[in-house]
Amino acid sequence: MAVVGLTALACSLLAVTPAAAGSSGCDNRNNNSVDKLLECVTVDGVREHQQALQDIAEENGGNRASGSPGYDASAAYIAEQARAAGLTVTTQDFEFPFFTVEDEALSSGGTEYVAGTDFATMTFSGSGDVTGTAVVNEVRLSTNVFAETDGRGDGVLMVGAHLDSVPAGPGINDNGSGSAAILEVAQLSRRSSPSRPSGSPGGVRRSWACSAPSTTSPTSRRRSWSGSART
Repeated sequence: MAVVGLTALACSLLAVTPAAAGSSGCDNRNNNSVDKLLECVTVDGVREHQQALQDIAEENGGNRASGSPGYDASAAYIAEQARAAGLTVTTQDFEFPFFTVEDEALSSGGTEYVAGTDFATMTFSGSGDVTGTAVVNEVRLSTNVFAETDGRGDGVLMVGAHLDSVPAGPGINDNGSGSAAILEVAQLSRRSSPSRPSGSPGGVRRSWACSAPSTTSPTSRRRSWSGSART
């Protein structure tokens, strides 16, 4: 099956219109063109999903990092919304090495050094003594979410965004904004039946994935246009 990345489509649809441009008929009409979608995809509609992700972060320690309860709740929200829009939803679970800083200390010859001033711990730094022996903190499970429309032929148009946040915050801008925009467009285009030239992609696949590397084999790996989500 051919997978086609389309940055232009994603960028054009992110230029959402003010809320006033939306109408009650948008949910039911055939939004089969970019112009029609731009009439319906609104800032308020996208921010509604961003607020849902923000609420999830606040209910789960302030973040939606991959492998955390906040991410699991985010993936469940996306899947539920996509299914309600009539999309075919699949998920992909995988394990990855999880990293978190539990304690920072450095001393040499009786001198104590201050974390954040004299030294900084790099992500995925190992725990240990001065020999620098690396130890993986733990392995966690995470999930990628895919939602696909029915189509004709073997071609698939791929649009994606990473759903997870950093451990330090809720990630509503990076990349909750992209996740919310793709979901809003998916909901408003669920009834679309666009005409396609011969040889063009038959279906549309949306992906909401975490940015932690997957352990799946290269032969089954797909990549979204954003370049940050791996499956």
